[in-house]
Amino acid sequence: MKKIFTLFILLISTITFSQANSQNPIIDKGSCIDCIHGNDIFNKAVNNTNFNTSHGSPTYNTTNSSVWIWSYGNQGEGVFSSFNFKKGKAYCIEIEFKLSRQPNGGAINPNAAFLVRAANGLAHNPSALGAPIPSNTSENIFSYRYLGGGFNLNQKYIFRKDYTPTNNYSQIWFYPFSATVPQVNFQLFRVKITEKQPIARSKFKCSRGTIIKPSKYGPKEVTELCLLDDLLVDGSASTCEDDYFIHLSEFNLGSWTNGTILHQGWVSGQAPNNIKITDYIPRGYQLRPGKIYKFSLGVGYPWNATEMYFTIVCCDKPCVNEATQDDQSGDVLGNGGGVSNAGRPTIAIHPNPTEDKVTFDFSSFNSVEGIDLQISDDMGREMHRQKIDVKKYTMSVRKWDSGIYNCKFIIEGETYYSKIIKK
Repeated sequence: MKKIFTLFILLISTITFSQANSQNPIIDKGSCIDCIHGNDIFNKAVNNTNFNTSHGSPTYNTTNSSVWIWSYGNQGEGVFSSFNFKKGKAYCIEIEFKLSRQPNGGAINPNAAFLVRAANGLAHNPSALGAPIPSNTSENIFSYRYLGGGFNLNQKYIFRKDYTPTNNYSQIWFYPFSATVPQVNFQLFRVKITEKQPIARSKFKCSRGTIIKPSKYGPKEVTELCLLDDLLVDGSASTCEDDYFIHLSEFNLGSWTNGTILHQGWVSGQAPNNIKITDYIPRGYQLRPGKIYKFSLGVGYPWNATEMYFTIVCCDKPCVNEATQDDQSGDVLGNGGGVSNAGRPTIAIHPNPTEDKVTFDFSSFNSVEGIDLQISDDMGREMHRQKIDVKKYTMSVRKWDSGIYNCKFIIEGETYYSKIIKK
């Protein structure tokens, strides 16, 4: 899905250029496409109205709205335009350009480069001939060599690059540089600058299905989750975030209002693929069937957020979803409400869910001597501990609160995990 979204944004971005440019190679250095969200804040063709001369005497082409600037012998030409870069804010810089050289003999200087910089204090300063590069306060956005930089001469490109200023700057500046002949030319057609804004994306990792519920604003999709599973949300498709915000609450679809707010707060770092809902439930609270809950993942400034709705359903088999190689090397949930590992014995647990008693069946094990059973609630509090030396062990959970309880078994030196649900 992320690849499809990226391709869609790439298509939209390319349309900003003329139809004649639709076949130009696009080179991305960074995560510009994923992060673009909202309107361009600078999108200008290069002409003598939108750009000024920093040095030399650039040649503007009014037919195709471009400018030729050159350099050799430590001299050359350059252009700039006004733009306020803010310290610490993330931008995507996109330029449409072509590199070439004059056929005046000699091999091109391997260090010849075109440069794009953020600057302060540049003034309109044309001269009859090429002039030395001004010594203004500036910071490199990017610089690439004519040779070895991945560009073919006389080929028009669309180039994108991430940039986060370390200071405030008021101008964007373009110029080529070559210390020797032959002359190198840089033809600039269009410049676009977009603020990079975080985008939140989330999905439940182990859905048991979806149902449609009526709401104040029409039918609403609600995801069914089972307490036998790890209640995980995948937020890894979010982009450009330095931290993320989690909101979890009971929710009334009819009035479209939050009920009891279970959690809301920021978490440092990028949103992972295994956000565990139960980590954000207050001590003593139990998720219950029949209630509607809202999970919201938010990122960045400006604010961008997703909202998902779920309910709890009873089930008799745990879900194993999107197992990775690492998942398969440890203990995973299996069928029959018990524990299973490929090629290993199984523990059957029944009935599960239960209201009164639960039985653990170790019949598939060769030996049942010294089985260590530990059971804790979803807050980590120990509820039961027992040494077991029988094939089937039955215990009462009648006095326990309704909810999910984690089971840990140590059998013949190996560890197994499962869950039981008390109705």
